[in-house]
Amino acid sequence: MLTNEQVINIYMVKTPSNVAAWDGSSDEWFKVHKVPTITNGSSSLSFPTQGINPVIIPLNLPDGQYLVCL
Repeated sequence: MLTNEQVINIYMVKTPSNVAAWDGSSDEWFKVHKVPTITNGSSSLSFPTQGINPVIIPLNLPDGQYLVCL
């Protein structure tokens, strides 16, 4: 549960050919999306995309396997 104002950042990284065996250690992660919170300054916290989960993946990504992290 989030109890203070935060932003959810969504990152991606291109992986080697065997994504299932890769541990994710890389300095090549890049941000593709962020979702800010909306707060009334005290007790209410929500996300403008609450209940909706589309994330636009950049169209210019090279073919391959990617990990997504938030």
